[in-house]
Amino acid sequence: MSREHAHECVSARHDTQRKAFQALEDLSIEELEVGVTQGVQLLHRLKKALIARKKEWTETDRWIENLETTLKKGSKPETVIGVMGSTGSGKSALLNALLDEEQLVPTNCMRACTAVITRIAFQDGEHPYRALIEFISIAEWERELRTLAADLIDENGKLSNKLEDEGAEAAIAYAKVKAVYPKKSKEDLVKCDIASMLEEVSGLLRNGTQEILETDPLRFSQQLQPFVDSKEKAAGIKTSDEKSGEQTRELWPLIRVVNLYVKASALSTGAVIVGLPGAQDSNAARAAIADRYMQKCTSLWIVAPINRAVDDRTANSLLGESFKRQLRMDNNHLAITLICSKTDDINYNETSRSLGMSEEMGELNLNIDALNAQLPQLQAQTDYQQTLKDQLEATIDDNVEQLEQLEQFRADMNPSDASSTNDLGLGSAKREGEDLEGPTSKRLRVNTEQTSADNTFSTSHPITTSEIDIKIKIANLKEGRKTSQAQKKEASLRLVELAQQRAQIISSIEALETQKTTKIISGRNQYLKTAMRKNFRFEMQEIHEELAEEESGSHFDSDSSAHEYANDAGSLPVFCVSARAYQKLQNRLKHEAPVPGFVNVDETEIPQLRAHCQILTETQRVSRGYSFRNSLAQFLNSLTLQIPSDHLDSTADAKEADRQRIGSSVNAFEKVLKIAVQNVNQSFESQVEEAIFAKLAEAVTAAADKAPEIVRRWGAPVNRNNRSAGGLAFPTYKAYILRKGAHRSAHDPSNWNDQLVQAMIKIIASGWESTFQHKLKTILNDFTEATTAALNQLRTEIQKQLPQHEFMLKRQIATYKKTFQEISSAVSLDVYDEQKRINRSFAPAIGEALKPAYVKCTDETGPGSFRRMKAIMSSHIEQKRNTMFKVSANAVKTDLEALLLDTQSQINDKTHDASKSLRRDCYATVGVHHDLISKPGAQTCEAILGILKDVDIVGLKGQIEGSTGYDGVDGVALGEKVAQSDNVDLASSRAQPADSTEDNNFDNVGSGSRSGETTEDDIVEDTNVDRMSVDRMSVDSM
Repeated sequence: MSREHAHECVSARHDTQRKAFQALEDLSIEELEVGVTQGVQLLHRLKKALIARKKEWTETDRWIENLETTLKKGSKPETVIGVMGSTGSGKSALLNALLDEEQLVPTNCMRACTAVITRIAFQDGEHPYRALIEFISIAEWERELRTLAADLIDENGKLSNKLEDEGAEAAIAYAKVKAVYPKKSKEDLVKCDIASMLEEVSGLLRNGTQEILETDPLRFSQQLQPFVDSKEKAAGIKTSDEKSGEQTRELWPLIRVVNLYVKASALSTGAVIVGLPGAQDSNAARAAIADRYMQKCTSLWIVAPINRAVDDRTANSLLGESFKRQLRMDNNHLAITLICSKTDDINYNETSRSLGMSEEMGELNLNIDALNAQLPQLQAQTDYQQTLKDQLEATIDDNVEQLEQLEQFRADMNPSDASSTNDLGLGSAKREGEDLEGPTSKRLRVNTEQTSADNTFSTSHPITTSEIDIKIKIANLKEGRKTSQAQKKEASLRLVELAQQRAQIISSIEALETQKTTKIISGRNQYLKTAMRKNFRFEMQEIHEELAEEESGSHFDSDSSAHEYANDAGSLPVFCVSARAYQKLQNRLKHEAPVPGFVNVDETEIPQLRAHCQILTETQRVSRGYSFRNSLAQFLNSLTLQIPSDHLDSTADAKEADRQRIGSSVNAFEKVLKIAVQNVNQSFESQVEEAIFAKLAEAVTAAADKAPEIVRRWGAPVNRNNRSAGGLAFPTYKAYILRKGAHRSAHDPSNWNDQLVQAMIKIIASGWESTFQHKLKTILNDFTEATTAALNQLRTEIQKQLPQHEFMLKRQIATYKKTFQEISSAVSLDVYDEQKRINRSFAPAIGEALKPAYVKCTDETGPGSFRRMKAIMSSHIEQKRNTMFKVSANAVKTDLEALLLDTQSQINDKTHDASKSLRRDCYATVGVHHDLISKPGAQTCEAILGILKDVDIVGLKGQIEGSTGYDGVDGVALGEKVAQSDNVDLASSRAQPADSTEDNNFDNVGSGSRSGETTEDDIVEDTNVDRMSVDRMSVDSM
């Protein structure tokens, strides 16, 4: 190879490093995502080139594996948003408006409509609308059918008489079974053959899924409706099927989840919206899916009708104590978004009084009254002018008729002179009358001053006047007609003016009414936002103080807690929306009346909620972008470092000396890294031991002591005035039994097993929260700081011992700093996700411990079965309470111990891989390789350089807009051409050293507007890792 060619290779490698690090400048989200796309395309080209050179380079498989790891970091992240709300809260209408669709998700004002879990994501495919419906299995439906059949039987073993009672357990079960088997009577359902019923739907369930593809939203919605719409009707209201006599099968009880894919702007940045059905869905399969989505959610949207939000403390009434405690343990309380729906539903007078707006509304009402007072006067003037106009029209008609009669009379008197009648203006009078008012017609005659006895002319009397008299009469009539026409024109103009004045007044009144309505709606919205933030802060602070006081005792500082939650409340997103008003302003719902009080779509707050939806994705998008850029830069640098360069002229002894020096420096780094890994593992293990394991015994005792009271409350007489005081009717009690305690009633969103473990969770929650939300972050931050300090020391050692190679490594070391930050972030996120699963493991263990009692209660039938069920549950709890909570605690402890081991293994493996890669890069920099690492051949080197030579690396400033960055020659072809033309072995050739001027130039170019040296300011510091809000997961991997 020529000196010039070898020098070109060196320059190409330096240029690649420069571009890779210039790409690490701060960029916008859009630039980051463009860069990720370009980087992914670049990696695919490199992969193709490496695969083509497998035979030449034995290390190709390892580099392809590293490349695939980098590619995974370029995948599009999902931000899962769970939408919760009670039945009738308007979730479906809200989602339709958010997606800018009229009725994609079915809505109905008379009943609960959406009965399944609906997952909505952006559609990347060709069809704008796609649905993938997932069915439950045959085994799951069999279990559900048997449970529902048992729900239909009352305490005496007979068919329940409450099948039509809205909200009754038997009615809910009957509606589900009847939906799938509409032709079966009540009696058929009681004595049904489960096997035959399963056979009816087995073909559908065996298919597993069904897909819908559409281009038209209306047809898509119609095809989708049978899968998601519960046609359970309100009392006394017949469905369309019943009216037509048809009985069609509904599929919603058989659905696990409906996946919708829509080209909606709200979803275009990676948001995935999951609409969860009401809390009373007892389908076990769907309940499990809903629970899993709750764990995965990045954000939770809680929807409540605004009128209910006015009357209730929303956070308290909608969530319940156990759910709020779960939010604290998951650190999800900062991920809540509260949405007040149906803001167009308002009582204006009552609301204005409640908000203290009476004085302001009074001024507007005075202005409205003043304008209204002008309308009667205008109407009187309008009536007068209209009457005058009508009278004038009558007069003109009389004149025209008399002129016609005179014309006829004149023609009869003197037929030979008939043609001369026009000289008298008779014909023109008629034509003028027609031109003015159109063809004459009979009208109601009104006597006016213009009409007199002299003007009266009738053919019923003999004509005795002379021709002169006729001329005079005609002249008078014509003059009178002109006067009447002028007066009529004036009256018409006046009527137009009066109509315009009236329209202007009515418009002003409507504007003031709209202003008044808008002010009341806006005032209520602002009041509700403040009140809901305050109430939510109070609820969450109360839970926190309860837990913290257990932890801190007399040292608990309530003022500090109040300050913390005051800040949280101020940032709590609250939206007051009107989906109906938004749809009307978007020219949808054309057959519905206008919605008063909304002038533009911003006042509906749907656009703001849509923007909020997109903002929620920014944290993960930014994190993905920076993580990918760093991985790409590190990969490209590591790859190009494998290409032989100008240091190949070094002697074997010099190379070995360099290897010894750099090996010694890397060994020192690895010793520090090992200590840092030991520290993070030991600290995490100690924290879990002290904050959680040490409290389990106390938690077990507390739960065991509380259990008998909880069971007695279940079996107490129903307190209809205070449902929370306990007491369950037989159907509800049996529903819990049939579902092994995992039933959610309309009056209590938590199940029995959850209730029993709350005393345990209360004891450990504070330590749990402290460990996984605070202490772990501190431990991982210490690890990151230790690795950063160790890498700085490594760079210093290399700079002292091998100054000629320091430039090549300093930027690569900067990427490794970010790599160790990413290790901390990845560990934190994995632990965060896993602890959410583990802290939900208390209740399932209790459910398993109570299974014998549940089974025994299920076998109880006939008179007295309710009493016997309660006795069985009380007896079992009394006998097992001291052991079953230990089993529950041990299950959680086992899971946590496994988490500790997995975390240790993850940290060990990731740091080992990073350290191994760093060692290879260091050796490659000085021109020597590890014993097990081969050097790439000529064609591989040329292929890599050919691809990278003219490519703009991810996020290169000034070359993003409209640039693909891939206009160069295909890398593989270039490598082949160069190898063929030169016919040399690059690996065995010796490149001459590049002169110092070019190295200095590269140093200056590589630094851009900054200094050539990477400082600590170049490193994006690790921040708190938290997936559950925009402020969280703050790009730890940058």
